[in-house]
Amino acid sequence: MRLSRWFRAAFLVLGLLPATRTARAGHFTLEEAIRRAKERSPAAVDARGALTSAEASGAGAKVSAFGNPSLEVTGQTSRATRDVNVIGSLYVPVEVSGQRGARISEWQKLVEWQGSVEARVHAEVTAATAFAYGGVLVARARLEQATRATVETRAEAEAYTARLAVGDATAYDVSVVDSEYARYRQLEVAASASLVQAVARLSELVGGEAPAELAAEPEPPALPEGLRVEEWIDRSPALRALGKESRYWSSVRERAESDRSAPLVVIATGGRGDYGEARVGGGLGWSFPVFRRNQGDIARAGAERSRTERVGVALRAALMQRARGALAAYRGLLTGIDELDRTGIPAAERAAAAVAAAQRAGKVEMIRVIIARRDLAAARARRLDLVEVAWSAYAELASIRGELP
Repeated sequence: MRLSRWFRAAFLVLGLLPATRTARAGHFTLEEAIRRAKERSPAAVDARGALTSAEASGAGAKVSAFGNPSLEVTGQTSRATRDVNVIGSLYVPVEVSGQRGARISEWQKLVEWQGSVEARVHAEVTAATAFAYGGVLVARARLEQATRATVETRAEAEAYTARLAVGDATAYDVSVVDSEYARYRQLEVAASASLVQAVARLSELVGGEAPAELAAEPEPPALPEGLRVEEWIDRSPALRALGKESRYWSSVRERAESDRSAPLVVIATGGRGDYGEARVGGGLGWSFPVFRRNQGDIARAGAERSRTERVGVALRAALMQRARGALAAYRGLLTGIDELDRTGIPAAERAAAAVAAAQRAGKVEMIRVIIARRDLAAARARRLDLVEVAWSAYAELASIRGELP
């Protein structure tokens, strides 16, 4: 009766009953987690703010080609004159070398660059969320296995204690099963802590507390047949962001070159002469770019553009290798998981069941049961290890593509 109560409690707490699994499967999907992360994660919020700041700088880029006018009034007199000679000069700078158009072009390229940076951050957030989501699934599965083993060994330890009281078991047998219970209890504690940490990592990304119950199984999503990751490379957000940055630095260079020539100054003068007569005049002012021609800004913009182009070439080759490696690893891991499901775990389950039946018949010692049980637990743990690495490869593919494969 006590063993039955333990099993029912374990099933209720861990949500292993079929009705609970069905309700949980559609609760908090990976797609919903990614959507929240793109809105609320610190990196996504920062990227969105940078794009907003870039868009706001358009107010300065679109200012008029006419500069602020300045007024200068002077007066002079002497002993040989009857009155004060007053002259007023109005200066109006006018950009005639394409400075305004170059500023607007630079601003547009900046907005495009920051938009591509936001897309790159979204790709990184998608990958991080997928890995964290899979981490919660795997951690929960580890906890379920550890809790199930704890319940079984606790019931077994209680049974052997009762047998010892009637002389049907030895103190050695009781010590062995008590030790085995303690071992699985520690595994349960560690798995519970790992689940808490995994949920915290996912919560950090989605900007709020994430539920521990996500999907029914920790399996990573399947990939479509005939997938060609090479087709993703040129559209990769990381590579596109570098291309947009390169074009931005080209526009910075063009703006710096246009700024070499100072604005043309239109001058209008008016005043009163020595005899009170009105005087008017005008002229133009021009600054010749002889010694200072924005050499520093032009050189830096050219160097930054060269840097982004070189990084783009290197990144493209790196992304190609990463994509191929992640895809090959993912497919290999799924094959390994399938082999464990078809042969490894069923064989370990049969061995554990057979030795348990033999032990109940008094044909083998309890230590054989413990060894078989540990082998089964190790096979299941290896399966979860493969699933966890598969989630990592899946997240890698998502980061390269910019969205879930």
